[in-house]
Amino acid sequence: MNTQSLQEMFPEVYRDFYSRNNLVVSWCYVFPWWPMWWKHISHSVRVKSKIPIKCYVWLNKNTSWKVTFWICHFFEISNKNFVRHNFNSVIKEYTWVSSILDSFLNDKKIINWCEISILSETSRWHSFWLSGTLFAVLVSWLFELFNLIDFNEYSDYNKFIDSEIYNEIFNLALSLELKSRYWNTIWQNILSTLSNYREPSILISEMYWKDITNYELSNIFRKHIPLMSSVENYITKDIPFDFWMIFPWISWDTKQVEQYKVADKNLLNNYKINFSDFLSNFDLNGKNIYLKEFVDNNIDIYNHIADTVWILNLKTVNLFQNMAKLWYRDDIIDDFIYHINQYRYALSLLENQSSFADDFVFYFRKNRSHFDEKIWIMPTASGKIWWWYVIVTKLWLSRNTLEKTISDLRYLYPNIEVEYSSYLDWNSNDWIILEQSVNNWLYSKYINKNLYVYFDNFWINYIWTFNDILEKETEWLILDTLQNKIYLNWEKLTSKDIHSQNATIEVLLILLKNVWKEISNKNFPISSYTKNKNEMFWKIILPFLKLIENNLNIKLELECKWWITDFYLKLEKVNLKIGVIKRI
Repeated sequence: MNTQSLQEMFPEVYRDFYSRNNLVVSWCYVFPWWPMWWKHISHSVRVKSKIPIKCYVWLNKNTSWKVTFWICHFFEISNKNFVRHNFNSVIKEYTWVSSILDSFLNDKKIINWCEISILSETSRWHSFWLSGTLFAVLVSWLFELFNLIDFNEYSDYNKFIDSEIYNEIFNLALSLELKSRYWNTIWQNILSTLSNYREPSILISEMYWKDITNYELSNIFRKHIPLMSSVENYITKDIPFDFWMIFPWISWDTKQVEQYKVADKNLLNNYKINFSDFLSNFDLNGKNIYLKEFVDNNIDIYNHIADTVWILNLKTVNLFQNMAKLWYRDDIIDDFIYHINQYRYALSLLENQSSFADDFVFYFRKNRSHFDEKIWIMPTASGKIWWWYVIVTKLWLSRNTLEKTISDLRYLYPNIEVEYSSYLDWNSNDWIILEQSVNNWLYSKYINKNLYVYFDNFWINYIWTFNDILEKETEWLILDTLQNKIYLNWEKLTSKDIHSQNATIEVLLILLKNVWKEISNKNFPISSYTKNKNEMFWKIILPFLKLIENNLNIKLELECKWWITDFYLKLEKVNLKIGVIKRI
């Protein structure tokens, strides 16, 4: 499954999304090379790589003075379809998220807020972790939308990551991630998303705590290092094995996972209590330093065991480096497969494991046609739910075996699905992509050129049929640039209402783009009205102002001053909704 295959299977979903949304951007999700649930809040070393499964975000300015989240569409692998959700059912901490964004926009003294919709090619609770990618995309584009960064600054990645604006974007995205994930953020997804590297990358940070302030957070060291840049004379950037992301069961809520983790932690730490009670009957007298430390100090057994999992990450980095130097050498691949299986064994010390991994290995061995076929399997997210498993086999060798194995497993796990396959879906180095910007005449391939663009001075933008726009926008004023007609409260005006609708539309379009500015008559299309102030005032400006006041009881402030042949127009703040219909 990748963005291309999904667009081929569900063109109507993408067509509807683009048709209703003016500004659309996208970014790729990332693939985890480690089990992600334990102590992932700050330090340790991780490895991730980018894949062509994407998150699309629509943003639009509004005048509500708040950040508004609208509909979220997610591809549900178990349903094999896109499912529509309200944002508050996807990010249950949406009030926190909205308040953080509100505060940010207030701090930046931004006077108009925005509304947001999402189209994601994976779900919130899936193994590619929606929230980190979503917030990286969202924050990056907020900066562009409100002119805090020029979009061209995204074109040079190396320059971008050294900029102060990069830190601002990362810290705001991280603060959203922290709130939405109960302070158990997978910050590495944000860092990976904000990159343009195709090869696996090392992610490193120094330790920080959940009560850290934004100021302190901005000074925390964190680094994103492409693995190949850490290897001299590497052979290839390609990964020399096949790998899959397998979804065997159902998705769960993040809060439920946190509750499972607490239960596991309490269970393990009860051993310490029981052991302490046992040892209290004996006088150790410092004879056994290890036991004495265990009894006297507040040792967290759960976290000590979890450290074993993170130590394995260092070997993951080392093995990737070896593969970059030596590429497809059997002993290196065998070491990698053996090593990654150790993750699963280490996790079994922290919780009971599902039977899925053992069943998968059993059927794989049953179906393999070559003795040299070996399999690597690891739960990427656990916590007594066993969501997704990463499967790795030797390059080219076991593709038929994997397909037979998954077919056999459907009798035991009817929901099993392949969410990602390296040899079918490939990898990606895409980062931020401007998919559509109606205001800048950039349209997606899904836009029907027979449709029309509607936009107004209240920052509403969408694409629809001409008649549907007229039926929807039944109030205030609409400028139809197709037929050069003006509609007021849905009624089409005549020459008796306004002497020249064509000239009026041309003037209003320029003034709406330049509210509060003095616009010289030389900047308007040449006509008898723009050459003579009296013609402009008595035949265009005054009839228009009277029409609005008589029908809507609204007084517009529209100045027309200076000399007869050298004058200017200035439109003050507009409290009238004026919509425009244009051809794509």
